[in-house]
Amino acid sequence: MVGTFHQYLDQLGHDLENYTAPYQRSRIHPAIKQMQDIGITSKSDLISAAISEENSLDVRWVACRLLLLINYEKGVSRLIPIIENQNNPPELRIAATMVAGRSGTAKGVRRLANLVGKSGEPDVDLAIMYSLLNSVTDTAIHLFVSILQSNPHANMREMAAYCLGQAGSSLAVKPLTAVITNKSENILVRSKAAEALGMLSDPFAVNALIQIINDESPEIRFWAAYALGQIGDTRAIPALKSLIEDDAQVPDYGTVGSEAKNALRHFGD
Repeated sequence: MVGTFHQYLDQLGHDLENYTAPYQRSRIHPAIKQMQDIGITSKSDLISAAISEENSLDVRWVACRLLLLINYEKGVSRLIPIIENQNNPPELRIAATMVAGRSGTAKGVRRLANLVGKSGEPDVDLAIMYSLLNSVTDTAIHLFVSILQSNPHANMREMAAYCLGQAGSSLAVKPLTAVITNKSENILVRSKAAEALGMLSDPFAVNALIQIINDESPEIRFWAAYALGQIGDTRAIPALKSLIEDDAQVPDYGTVGSEAKNALRHFGD
């Protein structure tokens, strides 16, 4: 049995290489060997390996990455103290965060949510927000809305808008609508909010999206067109037609006019 599980760990190590940056890959198999030496004989043992401060950073980091790779959920809330400890390296805390978000328990979600803005590390905060999408609750939705409305950091507000779009809650529509019409807000935040409204496809947002269709920012015009196409409300057709000749380029996505044409296809126009 032990030999079989050790073979399984070896295979997981090879699989993990496909999801790991090249400069980090050399850490995987030595850490796997250490796990075998200390007696890791089951999937649940990986949690113990990650938690134990007696283990090397590489063992703890690889253990978290393996738990993420195999979609392991049982008992993963035990990893939250790793995230809470600001003395741990950010890469370990982020790896633990992505696993702990799968806890699915109300208590686990609350503990993670309470860490946002208090982790002492911006990248950890962003990882916590992303991980909360694994088990969306009202606690997570209210957290995202609060960050969107009042966090001083634009990258946090942008992530909150993204999360609200992914979460699929109607509670997000009004806060996102307020953001897209706020010209003092960061363009990336407004753009992400418009994209999120497209994902939510709630007709409540149509008037606000039409209002910003001629915004001076190509990014805003592009994502407003996208959202209006996704919502599919016929009130948007004249506004979308007005953008067809707009050749402003949005990096990685194309022109505003091409997106307006894509949106109009939703109406058969």
